[in-house]
Amino acid sequence: MRNFLLTYSVRGARNSIECERAARHVRDKIASIDNLYWSKKLEVETTFSGFIGVLGSSHQSRRQHAKRHFSQVLADCLNGIPHAHLPELHVVALVDGLGDPIEFDVEQSR
Repeated sequence: MRNFLLTYSVRGARNSIECERAARHVRDKIASIDNLYWSKKLEVETTFSGFIGVLGSSHQSRRQHAKRHFSQVLADCLNGIPHAHLPELHVVALVDGLGDPIEFDVEQSR
């Protein structure tokens, strides 16, 4: 298990009431993630820390595994949002031993 620090940003797709409502809904779902290995930082609204198991035979494959894990957890928070109102979910994560920050956007799971 490796330590991680993850921060995220949720932005409405457009400047509309529906898009802002969808973004707020996603923010609330992320804030209420209940994962044994993730700890929400109460003082910093958009940050989690915790532990992650990382598999892979190379440095790059371990980084990809971490990205997939984070994406899978966060993609669940986008479910149920109509595509027209789907907010952008940007993530930056630092994982012990994996070097530079891992930056990516989360897609809605299918």
